[in-house]
Amino acid sequence: MVKQHKNFQIIHTNDLELNHINIVRLGGEPEENGFNVGQAFRKPIQELYRFLFHPSRPVYWLTKQDIFREVYEVTGNHISDRYKDEMKGLAKGADIPLDWVHWAHILPTITEHDGYSKKLFRNPKKLISHRKDVHGTSCSVIAATNTATKDGETWTYRGLDWMRWLDAQKSPLVLVYEFSEHNQNVSVLFSYAGFIGCIAGLNNQGLSYAEQGWADSDRETIDGIPFPFIARDSLTYSSNLEGAVDIFERSRRTCDFVHLIADGKSKQAKLLLADSVEMKEFGLGETVEADYDLGPMKFPGIKDLIYSGMYDHVLYEILAARHGQLDCDEMMKIAMDAATNDAVQAVITRIPQEGSTEVWVANAQGRGIFPFGKRKGIAPHRPYLHFRLDDLLNGSTDLEKVYPPEYDPLTPEEKTVMMGVPEGRVYPHSIN
Repeated sequence: MVKQHKNFQIIHTNDLELNHINIVRLGGEPEENGFNVGQAFRKPIQELYRFLFHPSRPVYWLTKQDIFREVYEVTGNHISDRYKDEMKGLAKGADIPLDWVHWAHILPTITEHDGYSKKLFRNPKKLISHRKDVHGTSCSVIAATNTATKDGETWTYRGLDWMRWLDAQKSPLVLVYEFSEHNQNVSVLFSYAGFIGCIAGLNNQGLSYAEQGWADSDRETIDGIPFPFIARDSLTYSSNLEGAVDIFERSRRTCDFVHLIADGKSKQAKLLLADSVEMKEFGLGETVEADYDLGPMKFPGIKDLIYSGMYDHVLYEILAARHGQLDCDEMMKIAMDAATNDAVQAVITRIPQEGSTEVWVANAQGRGIFPFGKRKGIAPHRPYLHFRLDDLLNGSTDLEKVYPPEYDPLTPEEKTVMMGVPEGRVYPHSIN
C-alpha cells in the first residue's frame, strides 16, 4: 500500500514478519520532512520516546534527564541548523517534547562515552579480565569486492548489536532523502521511527556507510558532532570515497567509533578508527590493529576485504574460509555467525560498478514476541526486505521478502573456542 502527497511518500509492507517496515521518500524542507515523518508515525514514536524519557517510566537510567540536558547543551552547539529544523518538525508532528528528540539523537554519544555511560548505567563498562585482548565494542562491519566476492562486485554487511530491549525495531523505517537544495545526493538511511541520524546507510553515488562502537579512550568528548549527523553528511555531500573520508576527517568528532565506508563504483573501501583527536585509515586487505585502553585490537588482513566486529577471531576465520564465494546467501550466513544477543538490525548491500544498488535489510522481533536473547528473534535469523534503489527512485513499489538460507550458525561454545576463552567460560554476548 502506498500513501503519497507532495514531497512525501510511504510504501507500506504491511508484513508482520518484516515488522511492518516502511519505506519513506522525502523531498521537502528539513522541518517539513521531520513533521511528515512525526505525524505519519506518531503512535510508535510516542511509545518509544515515552519509554525512554517520560519521568513515570521505571527505566532507572533513562530518567536521569539532567545528564541529557548537560550533554545536549554542549554537543547541540555543533549540530547543523538543518538537522535541528528536522528534529523540530519531528517533535511537532509526533506531538512530543523537542528535548526528547534532542536527547534521543545524543544517546549513542552518551552510551559510548565512558564517563557519561558510568553516570547513566548502574553497571559501567568493564574490561573482561579472562582475556587481555577483549575490546569494548559492538556491531560487525564488512566490505568485500573483486576476488573476495563471487561476482567481483562490492558487497557490504552491517550488523547492529545495540540495546534490543529498547524495542525500536518494532517500527523500522527506510528513510530516502531525495534531491533538494539541502541534499546533493539521494541518501538512504536504515533507521527507526523517531530517529533521523545515520547509523547505516548508502547513497545513489555508490557509497555505503556502517558504524561500530569500540574502546573507551581518554580522548572521548561530548564537545563535538554526534556521529549519526557526520555519517549523514558523508552520504549527502560525497560522490566518492575520498570525499566521504574527508568529511569525517574535517568534522569535530566525539567518541571512539569505527566507520566503514565502501565505494562500489571504484571498488574501494576504508575503515576508519576515529576518536576526537586522531583518525586512522585502513584499506582493503590491510590488517586493522590499534591499542587503546581496553587492550589490543587486531583483524588480520584478507585480500580485497576489510572488516571489524565483536568477534575478531571468528570473523577472520569465517571470512577467510569464504573468500571468493561471498554473495547474498553467504553474507546472511556470516551475519548469523557474527550476531550477538542484541542483534537488532542486519543490512546487506550489493553495489555494482554499473547498475542499481541492491539492499537486504532485516530487523529483530520485538521483545514481547520471542524470548529475549534467543536465536529465533534476532535480526539475521529473520526475513529480509529486498529492493533495488533505482527501481524505487523510478517509482516502483515492488518489494520482495527474502528468507535467510537454512544454516546452523556457530554455537556459543564454538565461538568461545575460536576466541581463545578458557574452558568453562562462554564468550560475552554469545547467543543462548
